[in-house]
Order: sequence, then structure tokens, then C-alpha cells
Amino acid sequence: MKGSVTRFFRYGIRTRSERLDMQIATVSYAAFKIFSQQKENITMKNLKLYLLITASITMLYSTSLSQSGWIIKATGSGINSVFFINPFQGWMVGDSGLAYVSEDGGLSWSGLDSKTNNKLNCVFFKNELTRWAAGNNGTIIKTSDGGNNWTALSSGSLVNYTSVYFPTFDTGFVVSNTSSTLRKSTDGGLSWSSPGPVEGSAIYFSSSLTGIVTSTSGALTRTTNGGSYWFSDVINYPSSRYAMSFVNSSTGWVSGSGAGVNRTTNGGANWTFQSTGGGFSTLYGINFSDASTGWTVGSPGTIGGNSEIRRTTNSGTNWISQSSGTANILRSVSANTSSDGIIVGDAGTVLHTSNSGTNWNNRLHAFSFPSHPNYNLTSVHFINANTGWSAGQLGIVNKTSNGGDSWTSFSSASFNQINSVHFLDTDTGWIAGNSGMIQITMNGGANWTSQSLPVSNNLNDINIGKFSLTGFFGLHRIGWCVGNSGAIYKTTDGGGTWTGQLSPTTSNLYSVVPFSENVAIACCDSGRILRTTDGGTVWTISVTGVVNGALRSLSFADGNYGICSGDSATVLYTTNTGDSWTLDITGPRGLTTKICMMCLQDMI
Repeated sequence: MKGSVTRFFRYGIRTRSERLDMQIATVSYAAFKIFSQQKENITMKNLKLYLLITASITMLYSTSLSQSGWIIKATGSGINSVFFINPFQGWMVGDSGLAYVSEDGGLSWSGLDSKTNNKLNCVFFKNELTRWAAGNNGTIIKTSDGGNNWTALSSGSLVNYTSVYFPTFDTGFVVSNTSSTLRKSTDGGLSWSSPGPVEGSAIYFSSSLTGIVTSTSGALTRTTNGGSYWFSDVINYPSSRYAMSFVNSSTGWVSGSGAGVNRTTNGGANWTFQSTGGGFSTLYGINFSDASTGWTVGSPGTIGGNSEIRRTTNSGTNWISQSSGTANILRSVSANTSSDGIIVGDAGTVLHTSNSGTNWNNRLHAFSFPSHPNYNLTSVHFINANTGWSAGQLGIVNKTSNGGDSWTSFSSASFNQINSVHFLDTDTGWIAGNSGMIQITMNGGANWTSQSLPVSNNLNDINIGKFSLTGFFGLHRIGWCVGNSGAIYKTTDGGGTWTGQLSPTTSNLYSVVPFSENVAIACCDSGRILRTTDGGTVWTISVTGVVNGALRSLSFADGNYGICSGDSATVLYTTNTGDSWTLDITGPRGLTTKICMMCLQDMI
């Protein structure tokens, strides 16, 4: 290239969610292509950024071979169980194989690859290193090194397990709430057998011989010989029971529907009902830090109200209500100490208190990289080597100020999937996504205002105010967005208003790059590249038929040199601002991606 890549570039990755697992190698190839074509101008500055890209890609790929992407901070997925073995170290698991670990009492969380995409409903610690988790479709997994590596264990059944408990390192049990399935292992989970039909939502062993299983039918089943034989007991309040918490071999509680809990002081032989005053709430989680102090959590107690948090300091005789601040169902609670607790629930809800529940802080954005491998991010955009944003499902936008080492998450004004994120500077940026959603931020992503189009087309890319051809940056608010069914829209006032432009195709458009106020290029299905030279009054098809599938990504290093990539590992390149394109037959095969690279001044 003509020496222009002595400047640094911002970069991004955007693709349709079903193609996330194919993006990594093409990004590497595109970065390598740009640098190798102008190796005479390589400096330590652009070499540093190139290494940053490739190192990040390598780390992402190792996180998940099946779902690649920058997965940051927040999940949006349901979290079903949280378990702390001491005041500092805890785990939580949830939908689609979600697994997080905290080493600081829940202030921050790091995601780990559980090696499963199945829903995980429960997790159990034996010590700091040995843990089991279980969930849907017969899933049982075990780690012996704190979660870095997991082994899938075959239980011989495909039921949905709701609880797991190992009274010893060798002997353990899993139960299912819907199929009367109880499985027992005597070799750490390597093999399993059935002691008989026992329905269970929660299981607890006070010793290697004595255990209790509760269920949503209200039944309570006990064993006194290590699980070889189980017998039924009558619980005083025969409604659904979901969770159980014991502080010693004698004293414990179970929670469920009916706005109350049941307490035993003789290991489950007898139970006393205790009203929590929770209205119509179903209490899905309960945990006591000692014989006096505990929390129970669940669904909203009134229509339109917030989900219930109830706390007792006198062994359940009286319960006080605490504000959760969310209507998301709360599934599990872990009382680290009498004053410190963690609650998790639907839609990625994580609440933390350090003052006995006087205040519950939302820790939704406390997660650190890597996060859940199934939370798809569809776009990333850096304005320099340190500052960038990523976005994707559920309208969540993540920001980094240190080159991706850590991220802060924000919620946009919509739960629609975000397909493109684009920033002019550290404050001003846009996102575009499904159902015609366009939003703008003026404070770096902390708050978003809708600029939605009066149409419902899914928008796949937005690009405002940065022209590769002239280097004109930020002062002029001209830009385009493109989407499904040939949608092309232009703004001249920074997204305040958008005008539809006549498209020469009804194919889905995936990427757009402006070069000046008049010149822009877009790519779409059917192997087509569109181009305008009069500000969008007329768009013409400049390339067609190179590939039967879609062209999904446009990437330009300056006003002349660019890459377009798409299905079947198609890679095209241009040296004349997209006036003509050449098929690169040396490109990688079987890969698809969205790449956005543009040169800026004064790298790093």
C-alpha cells in the first residue's frame, strides 16, 4: 500500500450470530493482508496494534471453538444457582452452559468454559478445586482444578437434573424434578446407578448416611443408609418445594410456593411451617449463614411488583421484606456471612449486599473476560488502541478503555439485537440493529437515545462521520445505514433524521463504508457490491456473481485499499476505492466475517 498505513486503524468485527464460529481466522487474515501489503512502512506503532489484534483473536478462539466472539461482562441469560464455599470463593451456573467464578465475595466474576451448551441448574463444591454441576439433557460435569478443565460424566439418563450433592468425594447424587429420577455414584461421578424412583428439586446430606430430597409436588423423601433405600415423610405444608438450606445436621429450611418456608430441628423428621408474608410469591432459593440469619428469594409477590427478597434474623420466626429492584425471577441465594449475600436470577440478574440487605447492588456488569461463550456479540469498534466498544444480543453495549483488558457494560434503550456499533470519538456513537433500531449516545455509551427509523427492517451496519477517502472526521454528520431487503438510509444531521434511498436490489445489505460526502460502497447477498458517487441518489451494482452466497464485510485501510469478505471464504480486494475488485484466490477457506478497518492519524 502507498505508505498510508503508518497511521493506526480502528477495527471491528461484526457478523450474523449464526456465523460467529467462523470469524476468527478471517480477521487474522485481513489484518495480516493489510500489513503484509505495505511492509515497507511497518512501524513499531502499527506492529503493536497488529499484535494486539492477533493476540486478542487467539485468546477468543481458545475460549470457545463452537462460538467465537468478544464475550464481555453481561450475559442476559438466566442464572439458576449460586454457591459459595467460603466468604470469598463462589460459583454460579445457568442457561446454555453458563459458568462464573468469583474470588472476591461476588464483587467481580470471571467466566469459564463449562464445555457444554446445555442449561445448568445446580452446582456443588466439595472443596476449592473439586466441583460438580448438573442440568438439562442428563448433563453432569466435574472439575478437579477449580474450573479450568471440565469432564463430562454420563449418568445414563437424559432427564433434566435440578440438584447435585456429594456427601463424600466418591459418593454423590443427582435428582430430577420432573421424571422421578434419582441417580447415585460411588466413584466420583464416573458411573451412576438408580436406587429407585425419587422425585427431587433439591437434595442435601447431613452425613454420608443421612440425606433429604424435596420436590415441587410437596413430597419429602429421606434416607438413613447412604441412599440405598429412601422413604417418604409428611411435610406440614404440602406445596411445591424448590430449595433447601441446612446449617448443621439437625437444623434446616425448605422454600417453595405458598409464601412460606418449612423448618426442621431434627434432621427432617418433623417440619414447622413459617410464613414469610410474601404474598403470591414462589420462593425458589433459600440460604442461611448461621442458625439465626438467612434469606429466601423468588418471584414477584404481587402483579407488577418486584421479585421477593425476605430476610430473617431469628431462625425464620419473622421475616422482613427487602427491595430487589427487579421483576426478574430470583432463583438462588448464597449467604456468604450474616451481612454479605449474593442473589442470582433470570435475565442475568446478579445482586450483592454487604450491609445485610439494606441495599442490594446490581452486579450485572461485574463480569470479567472471558464470559459466557454463548452470548453472541455481533460488532466491535475501536477508535484507538485503548478505547473500544462491543455490542450484540439483548441491546447490551460493552466498553473498554485499556485495549480490551477489562470492560464495562451498559444497557441500550432496547432489547433488540445490535448488529453494528460505530463511534466518532470517546463520547459520540451509534448502534443499529433489528426492527429498525438506531440509537445514539453522547456520553461514551452510558446512556442511549433512540433514533429509530419508521420501518421494521433489520439494520446490519451503520457508519457516520468518518470518511476513508478524505480523513474527514467528526465535523460533518453525514452517514449511511443498511439492512435487510435492500434497505439504504442516509443522514446529514448525525442521525437526527434519515432519508430512504432507492436501492438497486432487494437483497440483504450487510456492510457500508463512506469515502466522502458523495462516495460510498455497500455489500450484500448474491455476491453483490453496490456503489454510489452522487451521495446516494443513484446506487449501482459494481460487482455481482463472484460468489453465490453473501458478501458480508467491507474493510478499508485507507481511501484506496480495501477488502470485502463473504460466504465460502470469498475475499475480494480493491486498490482503487472500490471501482474494481479482484478475487483473492489465496484467502482462507470456510470462513466468514465482518471486518471494519479504517486509518486514523498518529497511532498509539
